Amino acid sequence: MIKKIFVFTVAATLLMACKKKDCTKASATNYNSKAKKDDGSCQFDSYTVPTTYVFKDANGTSTVSYGGQTERLMQLEELVAKMKSGTEGVLSEQDLLDMFANTGGNGSVNFF
Repeated sequence: MIKKIFVFTVAATLLMACKKKDCTKASATNYNSKAKKDDGSCQFDSYTVPTTYVFKDANGTSTVSYGGQTERLMQLEELVAKMKSGTEGVLSEQDLLDMFANTGGNGSVNFF
């Protein structure tokens, strides 16, 4: 009788200790939500990361303009300077809105 209990206990322990092995990484193509332990079989979509980036339209012309970015940074500096000058007097809300909208292409004469 003790042998049967021992065998039953060992068998039950082994069954409970066995966890279903499969891919446990959700980003894998063969992910198994029922798996309890990862067995290293996960497979992922492969793609090649380019070393350079080229942005050209159908005519082969570059579609990137860094000049506009430089201009925006300069406009931001002037907006900040204008706001900081508010400690010396009252600022016009409309002037700041015009500067932000770049009214007339020169921030309503606020950009130099």
